Amino acid sequence: MLAHPPTASVTRVNSDEEVELFDGGWLQLDAGLSQTRVIVARHHLPAAGKRVSVGKCIGEWVYELFITTLPSDGFLVEEVLDLYHGRGAFEAVLADEDIEEDPDRWCSYTACGQELWQIACQWVWNLRLTLGKTMQGGKTREIEWAPAKAAPAFLVPEESSSQEYGPWQQAAAFGRAAGRFAADAFVLQEDGTLRCPAGASLWLSEVRQENAFTQRALYVASQTDCQHCPLREHCLGRNAKGNRARRVSAVRRLLPPSATVERKPIIFRPMQWVDVAGRADRSHLDCPLAPAIC
Repeated sequence: MLAHPPTASVTRVNSDEEVELFDGGWLQLDAGLSQTRVIVARHHLPAAGKRVSVGKCIGEWVYELFITTLPSDGFLVEEVLDLYHGRGAFEAVLADEDIEEDPDRWCSYTACGQELWQIACQWVWNLRLTLGKTMQGGKTREIEWAPAKAAPAFLVPEESSSQEYGPWQQAAAFGRAAGRFAADAFVLQEDGTLRCPAGASLWLSEVRQENAFTQRALYVASQTDCQHCPLREHCLGRNAKGNRARRVSAVRRLLPPSATVERKPIIFRPMQWVDVAGRADRSHLDCPLAPAIC
């Protein structure tokens, strides 16, 4: 993956440092777990003497690995990186939730009771955020993590309901090297049979799937026709048994997708974060019951 051009390149605002991003696709980390998306970011080593606190240094590059379950058709690699760098905007809110609600405290003797406690804590916290946003009115702060952008257009194969194979072709002409009639000496007729050089007919015996891309058809002549044929030695050879009949095979191969269609780029709206005070507004209220209702 790293030997190919990067999926995208971004420039950090605070340092003007260019970061190359590589989308490594989906990886099954362990049995029973859902697949995860692997993203690698790299940038050049900083100036000599400057310590690198995040990432792994290999050669002239500093690598960072990101693992996420965000879908590739909804989140570009740049947006996943923006989410990571902008995590400080909501980590403080999550810290407030842990301090106020203490949802990790074990308070039940059963698993279902503990689960109910977790749900109740989250529900109360969401209610506090809703009331806090109402009290703030239009004073909420919005942070744009990622601007609106379009996903790059790409080509996809046109879907077809069934697989298509090419025309039947006679098998390799190994018989000619032994002085016998090769497969191309047998002519395909309109009724689906093959006509041999002596005028007899070979009938379709079977069609088998050799592999995922090739099918082989086997034509067999009648033993009666071959036993008394004047061209027997030129067709089956001198040492052929009397009950043997001539067989000829033909091969056809799976055709590649007929066409590709260009999928139009998807326009992604800007990604924004809205700051809502979880507990700060209560300190500005004069009501003694405020802590109980907010």
